[in-house]
Amino acid sequence: MAGRLSKAARAALKAVTGKRARSVVKHILKHGSITTDDLKERYGYDHPPRAIKDVSDQGIPLL
Repeated sequence: MAGRLSKAARAALKAVTGKRARSVVKHILKHGSITTDDLKERYGYDHPPRAIKDVSDQGIPLL
């Protein structure tokens, strides 16, 4: 997936800070998507929507 991203998109993703947001971005780049189960089971997040919100708060829209 990362090969199809523009340089600007890659720069924006690299600029994401924060552990939760960074985990979400890395997972999506590697696997193409992320689920609430992934966030709960793999990363131990009790409130997965918060991790997704952290990414969107950094200016990266996730649909």
